[in-house]
Amino acid sequence: MLTVAIPTYNGADRLPIVLEALLAQVETQAIDWEIWVIDNNSDDRTREVVAAFQARSPRIHWDQEPQQGAAFARQRAIARSGAAWVAFLDDDTVPDPDWVARVWQFAQGDWVDRNLVGAFGGRILPVLEGPEPVGFARIRSLFAIVDRGDQPFVYEPGRGLLPPSAGLVVRRAAWLAAVPPRLILGGRTGNTWLTSEDLEALVYLQRAGYSVAYCPALRLSHRLPATRFTADYLRSFAQGIGWSRYVVRLLRVDRSRRFLIPWFYGLSDLRRLLRWWLQHPGGWRSRDPVLVCERSLLISTLTSPWVMGRWFRDREQRGDRQVIARAAQRAAGSSQPLTPQIAIAIPIYNGADRLPALFDRLQALEIPPGLRWEIWAIDNNSSDGTIAQLRQIQQTWNRCPLHISQEPRQGAAFARQRAVRLTAAPWVAFLDDDNWPEPDWLREAIAFAEAHPQVGAFGGKVLGAYAIDPPPALRDLEGYLAIRSYPEFADRPGPFLVQQLRLPPAAALIVNRAAWLATVPPEPQLSGKLAGRFVQGDDYEPLLYLARAGWEIWFAPRLKTHHQIPAWRLDRAYLIRLARACGLATFALKRIITPPIAWPGLALRIMVANGYKALKLRSLRQDADLSIALTATVRQAFFWGCALSPLAQLRLPRLRKPKT
Repeated sequence: MLTVAIPTYNGADRLPIVLEALLAQVETQAIDWEIWVIDNNSDDRTREVVAAFQARSPRIHWDQEPQQGAAFARQRAIARSGAAWVAFLDDDTVPDPDWVARVWQFAQGDWVDRNLVGAFGGRILPVLEGPEPVGFARIRSLFAIVDRGDQPFVYEPGRGLLPPSAGLVVRRAAWLAAVPPRLILGGRTGNTWLTSEDLEALVYLQRAGYSVAYCPALRLSHRLPATRFTADYLRSFAQGIGWSRYVVRLLRVDRSRRFLIPWFYGLSDLRRLLRWWLQHPGGWRSRDPVLVCERSLLISTLTSPWVMGRWFRDREQRGDRQVIARAAQRAAGSSQPLTPQIAIAIPIYNGADRLPALFDRLQALEIPPGLRWEIWAIDNNSSDGTIAQLRQIQQTWNRCPLHISQEPRQGAAFARQRAVRLTAAPWVAFLDDDNWPEPDWLREAIAFAEAHPQVGAFGGKVLGAYAIDPPPALRDLEGYLAIRSYPEFADRPGPFLVQQLRLPPAAALIVNRAAWLATVPPEPQLSGKLAGRFVQGDDYEPLLYLARAGWEIWFAPRLKTHHQIPAWRLDRAYLIRLARACGLATFALKRIITPPIAWPGLALRIMVANGYKALKLRSLRQDADLSIALTATVRQAFFWGCALSPLAQLRLPRLRKPKT
């Protein structure tokens, strides 16, 4: 479903043109879409105009937003919509006849899915209702006029280039996950000219790992009346843009580096102002509209750190509190009426042969009455026909919505990140494609989640299902194969010991989505097993971020799944390699929950203690009992991996500071 949202303030004269253009859209027969007009306290005939159009089409809806500002009106539209995508139009932007059809076509494309696009915009062409001012080309970008070529692309994070709100299409689940309910910049109102509230929202999306894209097929016409080209209007208009730039600049960098922004950008802004003065010596006193606009923009940008500094800090702290409150609300189980209560996410790499058996088990799940659930199958660059197999299963699957997506970045951690961001369900249950749940698994999972809303994640028992009889020694090594029964809990629920890295594997993990989005960085450091790099820990890494932020990780004894273990995974060489890979992640994991000042001491303790343990096992490797020798050899490989893990850290991506 698609929602077209039009925030308006005193738009009685402008709205009819936009609504007529929407009602005349072509090629929309197969699209389920609606129109929401959000009235932002208009005192003209806006309500009557909308009512007249409502009589013509049931597609049109009206609502009022009492808080003044376009940002609040857009938030109201997001709240009222139940669609997957929300397209914003200003009341002075007129879409082409096929605009809705092209929006829907682009939103459903594989390119959007592969790039995890959270928002996209298109071309905006000007329609001037008066003569064009001399030099207008120099300031046209300030008026939301966009034409960036004929090829779609993803805007580079951290750069100043982003699409304006007019014609912006956002993924609603991404907006709800990343954008605070109250932006720092609210938009122009009667007593403030601060703008760029649309750029602020897009920066939040980029910070949360979503892409912002350009779609050249989308075309709008921006109607610009002559009153917008007077010197007085342009002075205030440009001043609001200049002051807002400081806010957007700060949001793009980590808080630890923000003190550099006034100096770094200040020198650049001063250079631009001096260059403009040399190019236009008489520009200081000129009443030429374009020169007035440029002068006001440059001066306000240069002075924005002093004008906006304290105000920004107060607003951001308030926004942080709202984000935390919203996360707590979602953790308590609140959701939109049609939002799934839980999503099963299945990362898949070359799993075509394993999928039929897994979906047979999913077909047998016991579903409580009224439970809303969905499945997200995330293909991670498979080359064995996995997508074709999923499409075939999708044709006959009727138990719940089955979504198929692709994650181009290699690694199970990236596939899990994509699933968490794509779904809107408050709980996400991970299943590996070789992990079969018992029939009551989903029922017990949702029951535990509802009984423990304060938990950040939980997991149950993972039992081994061996293709051949395992050697006796393997019972002592099952932990490396993600087979866990946790006898220390005595079949009672309780929190895991995070400091000891005693945590559940991701093979059958259920996570609180709000907690994940609030604490886990979008770019994991440990991505999972890759060609040429065999380092584990990708399932523990997000759990440690959750724990560091105060979320508990619990054991749920009623949850049971069966991990399918083929014969090749019992090979001695594979077990040694697997154990070493688990050990190599030790330092990267433990330093997440260790203050940076203690990292050198942590590295020394890990190297010395585990090197000593590895040396102690040397004699047991020569034991005549093959069972004892195998156990000692595998454990020695683990300890050597632990001892070398501080050095392995040098080959991993930089550890990023999580969102707060």
